[in-house]
Amino acid sequence: SNGYIFNIDGIEYEYLTNTYTYEIKSEGKVTIKVAAKGDGVTYVNSAYGVEKTFSVLPQVQNVRHNKETDEVYVVTWNPVSSASGYRIIIRKYVSYSNSEPDYEFSKTFKDVSMNIGTEGYEKIEIIVVAMGDGDGIFDSAETKYIINVK
Repeated sequence: SNGYIFNIDGIEYEYLTNTYTYEIKSEGKVTIKVAAKGDGVTYVNSAYGVEKTFSVLPQVQNVRHNKETDEVYVVTWNPVSSASGYRIIIRKYVSYSNSEPDYEFSKTFKDVSMNIGTEGYEKIEIIVVAMGDGDGIFDSAETKYIINVK
């Protein structure tokens, strides 16, 4: 083969190797099929192989919080259909003026809510990603949410 033809949603991209990086920038479906490229003299292009459709989950919506106690907030969000779970990144800042977090952690949840301790912090940044299945459904884009504690 003299390369490959990647057909992504009806647009052809020619590439020399059998891997092609394509950035999916929004939710929805993307359909891909691949053919081997002939040299135009001895070999013609092959037929396209099996068509594969991938889905990108929509962003998490309506992230919100309620103050449970002076030191604990409950953060919730709307469920995303077909999500296998949610990846949460929490960044805590002692001062609003800090450009880098003083504390950061990441966790995976099945539920659409979590408790966050706020003691000693002025600002908390929460990033929520709806997780795909690792096969034909890809993760959503990040949704960022800020809690101003004090």
